[in-house]
Amino acid sequence: MEQAYVAYKLRIAEILNGEYHPEGDPAYLAIKDIHARAANVIGMVVGKEETLLTIDDGSGTILLRNFSRTDFFQGMNVGDTLLVIGRPREYGGERYLAADIAKQVDQRWLAVRKREIGELRVEKRESSRAPAEQMMEAIRRLDRGEGAEVEQVMRAVPVPHAELVLKNLMMSGDIFQNRPGRVKALE
Repeated sequence: MEQAYVAYKLRIAEILNGEYHPEGDPAYLAIKDIHARAANVIGMVVGKEETLLTIDDGSGTILLRNFSRTDFFQGMNVGDTLLVIGRPREYGGERYLAADIAKQVDQRWLAVRKREIGELRVEKRESSRAPAEQMMEAIRRLDRGEGAEVEQVMRAVPVPHAELVLKNLMMSGDIFQNRPGRVKALE
């Protein structure tokens, strides 16, 4: 029987930036003084293939895999918020979570987890804050459930280099493209 390990509550950025040790039995991530063999992550599904999901928690995106069941992610779709318990792994230089448990939860749990862990543990990239904040407000205001049209957002917030500001918001994990030409805020 396989030994159970503590599933540490982590942000995706911590998994991506932690030092991976494949030689451990089992492999683990070294994050500050933690040796994480399992992770507890809450994120929104931003991409889906048959046997793979991509989730985003506002700090980064990571791929979810399950090698034992091909129907593991059945019923989970883009836009769903998931609580995932999984083992951090790396293959070909790419980090992913080997998901053992994935459960749909209310979207409000993203904000709860963010406060639970604390923003101090994750260093986010700084973009030009004033235009970025204006864009975030416009996206939230224009989103009627299907995401906000990028063209409408750029018209609502006429800032220099608006496309670059949107791209930075996507890279920082504050927004994601839920459909072509539409964006959604994670909070």
